[in-house]
Amino acid sequence: MNIFRNLTFIFVVRTFGKHLTIDQINAFIDEDNMKYIIFEYCGEKYFAFNLLVCEEYTNAISIIKDKLEFMVMGWKVARVIPTWVLVYSDWKDFMSSIKASPSNQEDGKRHAQNDDNAVYDGIDWNNPQIEEARIKSADPLYVADGLFQGDTPKSNGIVDINESNAATASNTIVDQELTTKAQVSNPYSNVKIEFQRSNGQNKFDVDGDVFDLCGGNFKEELSTNISKSVKTDMLDVYVTGPFSNEKTGKSHYVVVFGAFLKAWSLKDSFLRGYLKTLANKLNSMKNAKIDTNHCLSYTQINIRKHEFGKESLWRRLAPKNGKIGNTIKRMSCVVTVDTKLGKNGFLIVKDAIDLLTFSMKKREKNPVGVLLLDYLKDNAQGLYNHLMNGSVSEDLVAERLTNDMDAQFNGGYSISSNNWLNHFMVDYDIIRILKDYVGYSSWSDVPISERGYCYRGYNSKTALADWHIEEEKYNK
Repeated sequence: MNIFRNLTFIFVVRTFGKHLTIDQINAFIDEDNMKYIIFEYCGEKYFAFNLLVCEEYTNAISIIKDKLEFMVMGWKVARVIPTWVLVYSDWKDFMSSIKASPSNQEDGKRHAQNDDNAVYDGIDWNNPQIEEARIKSADPLYVADGLFQGDTPKSNGIVDINESNAATASNTIVDQELTTKAQVSNPYSNVKIEFQRSNGQNKFDVDGDVFDLCGGNFKEELSTNISKSVKTDMLDVYVTGPFSNEKTGKSHYVVVFGAFLKAWSLKDSFLRGYLKTLANKLNSMKNAKIDTNHCLSYTQINIRKHEFGKESLWRRLAPKNGKIGNTIKRMSCVVTVDTKLGKNGFLIVKDAIDLLTFSMKKREKNPVGVLLLDYLKDNAQGLYNHLMNGSVSEDLVAERLTNDMDAQFNGGYSISSNNWLNHFMVDYDIIRILKDYVGYSSWSDVPISERGYCYRGYNSKTALADWHIEEEKYNK
């Protein structure tokens, strides 16, 4: 199972005769804040080079420009280093071992070697409690700074846990291969193969007439395929926590979604019923073991006027036609897990997000647009009328809603952990979460570290909001 190709960091495919230029590498560093390039070697080994370190940068460029380097299968650039990726010093040791190793041949036959660097997933899947919490995903999940919740930085200091970089997680189908303890080693990964190029050609050059044979259809097919490959931007997901209540033995992750854009018509009340029904069906018919409690926690929150601001005010759209702009809202939910799961509790968060994105996919039976429009017709007449304005039939509107939901969520999502609640939430919503979901009854119940989850830059001098604050009502 090649897990490297499933990651959703910015990816550059290595192709015959086409390579990254130094300008492109520099653009990744300067414009996209990409600090590392991760190479995939034969045998499914992965090494990260720090592009901000001269020696590592120079060697990375030389590898990319080496057209005879057959062991490199591809590369990606990334802001952070996933926990399972080896670093530059490991690469040097690896290259030294290749040069020093014997031909690994006996009687003309190659033999497999034990791989001392076999990659493990780090989770004891034989533990019944962990097995229960297992998430159906083909991708390992990496959170901000390349670490799982509770992980510590690498000893070489490359990963800085105080940064809040977003690592990405793709939304793919379950693959049982990831549950194995180690990946299979390539028995020929240490065998050096030499070959010569002739006249600067590669094996595809003999088929150059394919461009002539395609004629005008090539341009049309290209346009069609490009259109099909374009997806919406990833949905941003901001996760805070865990808030761990020692009395209950439960930990709680607060999830705030980025702007739904094309899926703007989704209502929290619809999502609560829709996701709970779907989860119950999956549990009863597919034995999915989905925790349904988080489904009922979906709530629209008013965004704080200034991110991490001191004022507990709502952000609004610009005034229109002399009227005050509407408040800007985000969708939020709370995912609760057993504290004893530790860092693996974060997998339950991904399970909840996967359920949401899965539920929005376009399908023939019970398409989401039909279900949403029926709900709005009965429960939100004003929004229903707005959507129906100028349309000749409900079927067309429902189909458009289905397409919009699919387009909004099919691009996957990116998770930013190590977040703070006051990134978006006003004081009322912060305290509401602590009261209603975590089970705290006053600020004195909230550990100092968890107060730091609530407010960025929190310290002993930070003034906390009144625990009994009422929801702000701003009409101007």
